[in-house]
Amino acid sequence: MLCTTEPPRSHFDSVTQRLTLNMDHFCPWVVNTVGFYNRKFFMLFLIYANFTMLFAVVFLLAQAPVMFDWLQSEDGAVAHWFPGILNLVVYGGAIAIDAVLVLCVLGPFTTFHLRMAAHNETTIEGSSNSHYDVGQHQNLRSVFGRNMWTWPLPLYLSGPDGDGLHWPSHSRTSRSSQYARQMSATVRPSYARNGSSEGGGGGATSVNGSSMQTQAPQLPEP
Repeated sequence: MLCTTEPPRSHFDSVTQRLTLNMDHFCPWVVNTVGFYNRKFFMLFLIYANFTMLFAVVFLLAQAPVMFDWLQSEDGAVAHWFPGILNLVVYGGAIAIDAVLVLCVLGPFTTFHLRMAAHNETTIEGSSNSHYDVGQHQNLRSVFGRNMWTWPLPLYLSGPDGDGLHWPSHSRTSRSSQYARQMSATVRPSYARNGSSEGGGGGATSVNGSSMQTQAPQLPEP
């Protein structure tokens, strides 16, 4: 019999025709569905792309004073690149395009996905399942792996923390804590009632801040 029950946070991808655990979205740039087992590599792809383009912008700007004369020289760029002022246009355009992509497109896009990973969210779910947010460090472990030293490496190694089927949630933790407090509040009055009802030559014993009378043991008659 075919099982139709989907694991929590899984979705069916119409492009790949597969059920993906913790599906985020289908990315045309990597030609694959981003989900539980490869979300780390998608995030690293964005981070590496930002650093690469930022590196290009910084070094192009740093070399601009030296390049200015060479780009207009008859023996320099004019002889090897494009005629006239077109070399300056290409050089300046490369800097401007990279800067715009980093600051206005790729940078905000990467920040958006890092924020979602830190809150254990996906593009599909948004903040609708906020009870899965169990803390920033634990959330990032479910994406990048159990050991922090492996996070910047494009290697699977031990993989993400978890199995993609079972997800801890703070609502379960809060329910357990609430149940423990209720049990503690129920047990403590019972000690007080037992202590107040018993008399005789017993001693007083303090249990969890509540006094309870204990009856002294009786010795056998000679």
